[in-house]
Amino acid sequence: MRGPRLLLFLTLALTPLAAVAQDRILVRTELDPRAVVVGQQARLLVDVYFLNDMPHPPRVGVPAMGGAQVFRFESQATTVSRQIGGSSYVGQRFEFDVYPRRAGILTVPPVAVTLLGQGGATTGTVIGSGQQLLAKLPAGFDASQPVIASPEVTLRQRWSSSATKGRIGDAVTRTVTRTAAAVPGSSFGDILAPVPQGVMAYLDPPIIDDRIERGEVTGIRTDRVTYVFQQSGNQALPGISQKWWNVDDGRAETLERPGLSVAILEGEPAPSPKGGRALGPKTILVLAIALCLALLELVIVLWRFRRAKLLSDPSRSEEGAFRQLRKQCRLGKALEAYRAWRIWRDYRPASDLNAAIRSSVTELESAVFGHTVWTRSAAMRLEFAVHDVRISRGARGRRLPGRRRLPSLNPIEGKEAI
Repeated sequence: MRGPRLLLFLTLALTPLAAVAQDRILVRTELDPRAVVVGQQARLLVDVYFLNDMPHPPRVGVPAMGGAQVFRFESQATTVSRQIGGSSYVGQRFEFDVYPRRAGILTVPPVAVTLLGQGGATTGTVIGSGQQLLAKLPAGFDASQPVIASPEVTLRQRWSSSATKGRIGDAVTRTVTRTAAAVPGSSFGDILAPVPQGVMAYLDPPIIDDRIERGEVTGIRTDRVTYVFQQSGNQALPGISQKWWNVDDGRAETLERPGLSVAILEGEPAPSPKGGRALGPKTILVLAIALCLALLELVIVLWRFRRAKLLSDPSRSEEGAFRQLRKQCRLGKALEAYRAWRIWRDYRPASDLNAAIRSSVTELESAVFGHTVWTRSAAMRLEFAVHDVRISRGARGRRLPGRRRLPSLNPIEGKEAI
């Protein structure tokens, strides 16, 4: 340790900016408390003071420490000020949390403070003083195992099934969640006990979910294991326990949760946890009604789909042909309207072709074959005449027997009769 420290001090001595900065900067470190038990939180406070004003907030890294873990949960430094020797100093306080993992006198190394200028560039380094932390092993704890020292610890477990009977191949999942105040979740060790013969255990990786509020940490660890029964007989899954040191009361406490005993049978289905039973008449009636409603909805959807498909092709329905004829009349396209008229005519008996329709068709044929102008009023007369027939005599769903679709209209070959 002396070699690196000597090299660091020589480097600072050869750096003019750092030497000048140290005359105007004070770094004070403090441990609170200075004596704890293994696993208990101790706060390392680092105050960096600048004479009169602070050109730029400094940067303080997390110190590496043997035999302990150091975290910084409070990400924002707090502003501090004080009078020292009749001069005003302002600066920032940095907080670190130290958790000793072994007993003895542990050394907190000096903290290196990086000084920054107005633009954020490094202008030098100032070294604080080291600290000594006394850590004691609580009575009744194993030094080789993690020690949880906290003011409050909780232990919860949840089973995916509470069935007391099952069969070979069945599985049950156990979820265990532990929380501790002022302790990170990584401090918890494994808690699940070995399983009996005839049971396979599949353990998921633990989930660490630390929650930090105003610099105070609450450690949370969740373990999940799935037990698969491979042999018949009475299989007793072990209980769990978490031993911890209550720092408020100064004593050891233990939290326990029971295991689960399952009778595994060969070739017999496992009953449901709530006691399976046959469906009652009311349940069957409700399921039947729901099934009928679902089938009815399916029929309606299929009918709408078929209707839309028929209407999209004028040659497949009387209504589709009428819609196409009405569309072409409103667009004023004589040739397309004549084609649509011939398709619609195939769905109607000769008695439906009244004088109004024949007169309107004559005007349409004159425009198609005689190259006269098909006026908008003439198109409206044809649309209204066809519409009146459909209203008075009803629509037809299929072509009349004996009618066949004529070949595509070719105006050059001459006019065709109605």
